[in-house]
Amino acid sequence: MLELGPGPGNQIHRFDMSRVTQVYGVEPNIRYKEGIAAKVKKNGLGDKYKLIVSGIEDSDVLREEGITEGSLDTVLCIQVLCAVKDPKAVMKEVWKLLKPGGKFIFWEHGWSRSYLTVAEQGKPLLTFLFSLQTWLTYGKLF
Repeated sequence: MLELGPGPGNQIHRFDMSRVTQVYGVEPNIRYKEGIAAKVKKNGLGDKYKLIVSGIEDSDVLREEGITEGSLDTVLCIQVLCAVKDPKAVMKEVWKLLKPGGKFIFWEHGWSRSYLTVAEQGKPLLTFLFSLQTWLTYGKLF
């Protein structure tokens, strides 16, 4: 498994290492190295979590660690794509690294540039606002 952009390591405690044999954290910001190392140690993942200080596009660095085209079962990407300059380029690299049938798991908190996607993203907010308006108007929710 590759964790793309682990940042300060907020997901490290969530890995079920009985189901994962190895996690590679690919993070270009070296300032997170000490914090990630502390979380890896705290969670007893020293032999199963390896931080690689590089970008996903640094194929030579990844290759040195054994990460090559078609070698990954899973890529985890939590709140990363909204912060990269070229998400399309990042995704091209991710797809290259995944095995056929591999999984790309992601979650984003930013709004899409697609109007249709933004409308879908906004449904929970609109439901909340309607409920709030109903409660303020009638003193109850339907």
